[in-house]
Amino acid sequence: MDTNNTSIHVMFNISSCDGVFLSLNGHCVYWQDVAINAFIFLLGFCIIATNFWIVWILFSRIKDEDNSLFIIQNLAVADTFTGFIVIYDSIYNVMQFSVYVECVLRIGLFISCSLASVFIITVLTLERLIKISNSYTYRKYISIKRTRIGLIIVWMTSLVVGLLPFFGWSSKNVLYLCSFFRTMSKSYIIFVLTIHVTPFLCTLCAYLWMVTVVRRHVIAIRHTRGTGRGRNRRGSISRAVMTTLIVVGVYFLCWAPIGLFTILVLVFELDRHLTGNWSADVVFTYLLILAVINCLCNPLIYAFKLDIVRRQFRSSFLFRCFASCRRNSGQFQ
Repeated sequence: MDTNNTSIHVMFNISSCDGVFLSLNGHCVYWQDVAINAFIFLLGFCIIATNFWIVWILFSRIKDEDNSLFIIQNLAVADTFTGFIVIYDSIYNVMQFSVYVECVLRIGLFISCSLASVFIITVLTLERLIKISNSYTYRKYISIKRTRIGLIIVWMTSLVVGLLPFFGWSSKNVLYLCSFFRTMSKSYIIFVLTIHVTPFLCTLCAYLWMVTVVRRHVIAIRHTRGTGRGRNRRGSISRAVMTTLIVVGVYFLCWAPIGLFTILVLVFELDRHLTGNWSADVVFTYLLILAVINCLCNPLIYAFKLDIVRRQFRSSFLFRCFASCRRNSGQFQ
């Protein structure tokens, strides 16, 4: 009973505030809160802009029925949705209204987008592996139709997993403010961690296998005695593997900290020991900023590693302005 009274007091605290203003639930908002969430808002806008640009570029190449480009386009769509959620979350962090349904839907949709990303990265890696391992019979195993069916299954699975809290798999604690560790049940958090880590481990194993296959191909290509055909094939294989490696590596660097922190919270119950300005939810939010930066890194990787994106970028107005500024600065020097 005391816990409920405390929670209600936290939700509807209307005491005086020495910050910028009071949120809808009486939370005092300070300048640092405004600055951090303004940065998050800008980050979400950049994520949307860059990924939408990738979607627009790759959409013009769908007629080529390139499976890898279609998969990358879906990854950019997932990152675009993540950008919208990031913008909405930055607004919520300032306004802070306590609606249980809104809370589980917002957290669930973010989980759906992040889960779709890791599944699509796994599909991309497996597609690269099959293409390299079975280069002459690739179309027998992977077609654009099968790729679309697989991605539909990925999106449906991700959406169902994200909506599970809405259908009851949560703590159902409507008195606390929206909190990942308090609103989501411990069993659901463990489930989400498991289905995030499992495809990533599969991706890692597939990449190690891919490296082995590529080494055999490189040795075989060297026996072509440096013919143009051999050099072109070796270059295409190297670019495909390198792009996949960078995408997987950046994903791990961005998401590993928040994953490890979530495990520590579950094992050692840090949400009970960390309070004040460095509570578990605050640290989780900061680490989440690092995680969503991955959605901004992916388009940059494509811009440097995919020929179609690189050519489009070089012909863009932004690149011409940048090149013009470099020439002008060189003349002044």
